[in-house]
Amino acid sequence: MKLISVSINHRTAPIEVREAVYLTEAEIKAFIKEAKEKLFKEGLVLSTCNRTEIYGVPQNEAITHLHIQDFLQQNKSIRELKPEHFQNLSSQEAVKHLFNISTGIDSMLIGDNQIFKQVKDSFRIASETHFAGFMMKRVFDAAIRAGKRAITETKISDGAVTVSYAAVQLIEKIFSNLNKKSALVIGTGEAGEIAAKHLKDKNIGKLSVANRTIEKADLLARKLKADVLSFSDFINSLHNYDVVISATSSPDILLNKDDLENTMKKRNYESIVLMDIAVPRDI
Repeated sequence: MKLISVSINHRTAPIEVREAVYLTEAEIKAFIKEAKEKLFKEGLVLSTCNRTEIYGVPQNEAITHLHIQDFLQQNKSIRELKPEHFQNLSSQEAVKHLFNISTGIDSMLIGDNQIFKQVKDSFRIASETHFAGFMMKRVFDAAIRAGKRAITETKISDGAVTVSYAAVQLIEKIFSNLNKKSALVIGTGEAGEIAAKHLKDKNIGKLSVANRTIEKADLLARKLKADVLSFSDFINSLHNYDVVISATSSPDILLNKDDLENTMKKRNYESIVLMDIAVPRDI
């Protein structure tokens, strides 16, 4: 059995392309269903803010990387997607690439430990959709062992090892004294929660969170002793915050130019830091 994969990642494609090919969990499951019918005996789909990757054992020898590229193109209808945006890998190279991802070596931030959980989530989806066969289970188990060893036996994860933490570190350089500042985190998924926790650890003066599902916002707010803003109305409160970190999974822009111009007027043009760590982008 031969394993082949295609990857669109931070080294091969700009953010405009990466956000266009990003697949939600529901989209991954639909993608897998069709891929099992047309392309693969078994496989794995990984989609994060910095990469979308498809691994699979072809149904026959005639299926190539080009078929996978065309299949993705048809599913996402992306005009900007070009052959040079793909990294094509086969057999040992494909396995090594997955190992580099699970260990954080191939991350935009070297040692990013969020990717380890994302790789595990991708295999969970493959298992739930009966897409993970004998080969992918063996490959996945080995990749997870490598990821665990990288975290526990090396210093690769020391320092700013998530985009969320790097964003907070940058904010700390802009504002030397965070305990006199206020911050709003939009989106309480993994990235938003990590950002909010780091802001709290940095003694931010006031912390608020907003999320489309109010129950999730309430849960995080209780953990961090933060305030909750209504997701449907947070734009009208932006002027009250010195820092805004947006980390939702919304397919649409949340804050546009007009929103920010109105916010700046309400602030009498006092500086505000906006950090968009979402893919697709929120701002």
